[in-house]
Amino acid sequence: MKAINILWDVKFPHDLETLPRIVYIPSDAEGEDAAANYLSRLTGLRAMGFQLVPAETDASAYPKRDDTPSSRAVLRGDNLPFWLFNSLQPTRPGHRLSSKLVFDENNEKPRFFVQLNEDEVPGDPFQSIYTLTYWDVKGWMPIAGHTGTIKGTSILNALRSDLRKTLGHLFGKDPYWLFGKSELTPVEQYLYTTETTVELAHRMVDELEANAGQSKETSLFTLATLLVDGSHKGAVPDVRVRLLDRSNSDYPLSVEVICDIEPSFIDIRPVVGSCEVYGTASTLDEVLTQIATMLSQRSTPFRPIGFWGNTDAYERLSEIPVGANNALTFLFDESLLFAYALHKMLGYEVECLCEPSESADDPWYCRIIHAYCVKDDLLIDARGVTKDRSAFFALWKGQMVPMRETIVLSHNAIEGALDRCIPRGREQAWYRSVADFIRGLCCYYDI
Repeated sequence: MKAINILWDVKFPHDLETLPRIVYIPSDAEGEDAAANYLSRLTGLRAMGFQLVPAETDASAYPKRDDTPSSRAVLRGDNLPFWLFNSLQPTRPGHRLSSKLVFDENNEKPRFFVQLNEDEVPGDPFQSIYTLTYWDVKGWMPIAGHTGTIKGTSILNALRSDLRKTLGHLFGKDPYWLFGKSELTPVEQYLYTTETTVELAHRMVDELEANAGQSKETSLFTLATLLVDGSHKGAVPDVRVRLLDRSNSDYPLSVEVICDIEPSFIDIRPVVGSCEVYGTASTLDEVLTQIATMLSQRSTPFRPIGFWGNTDAYERLSEIPVGANNALTFLFDESLLFAYALHKMLGYEVECLCEPSESADDPWYCRIIHAYCVKDDLLIDARGVTKDRSAFFALWKGQMVPMRETIVLSHNAIEGALDRCIPRGREQAWYRSVADFIRGLCCYYDI
């Protein structure tokens, strides 16, 4: 057996950094009491709660957590709100926390620790209290903080607003570099470079001078490659450059550019200025800016979020335990409960695909095929978020005939239906179950 989702009894966020999140339990310590004693002997800390699962259980079936030491740092281009929320860890029932070390604009110096606490609101499973605390770089002295409840709106957007405002005050300027690659320059968003243009220009000029007086062609240097994701196949398009000595022209020093990034081109650009190195670097900067601007103007299709990125979303959902069932129940039997939870927690509208009515008094909740949420042209259910209506409704393709109804549900209508469907006295348990699932994978549903 192994223990997962361990609730360690700690006081400070940095205490979690050295504690294991999965512990294999020896055969002579199986059973909750024996396992708890083993965990306490192992670490010297009390385990306030944990889940015992078979040792061969695939950990990827559970929400992913960033548990490497380097993941504690948030650097230029990282999304601080996302990583703070996605790395929340339980420390006691009803409470989770995470902390991140944020660096300055150039990744040269750590500046602050940011800690996020999440506390459930007693009696309301869909509401949480979030506390952001800003500590000194050692994580010992708090220097700022804010507490607020979030319900019915994007959790990540609310955290982003608070973080940007407070960190802007602490840094003395907008900390744009901590809020994702979309906040960076187009060159940083679309191109990958291994050195600065000045460093590359030095190498190009040095080579040209070393070959002076020789009829030897200068080398092609890689200026940048296209920034691609893990789904890219084949060679990565790049931009190569070389320095040309054209002593018989108006501009004796020029840069030849060979760009394989579509639309590809070959160009020769003059180097202007009295300093060869900085003049070359300036020309290289112009090339990078032109290509990055071109790439930024391309329309990019929406990429589905959540379990849509898995080869088999249904298998992944089936591997995540939810009470006595698994998460597939939120896609099929309890789709209305899941949509209602998203409505309460994130403010989405709820729609429902229903069988046609056979009589005037046939209630809609007895005819549900699938309940889901919408935001603009986005469709959201337990699988995540997508714009592809064909893929979203493919499971019910045979039932998607003109006679089927798609209805927009009101808050009161959903609650009335759930009151009739949920066993009396079990409402809070059901609501807590779905709320905990959504919080654990909030990045799959919060847009």
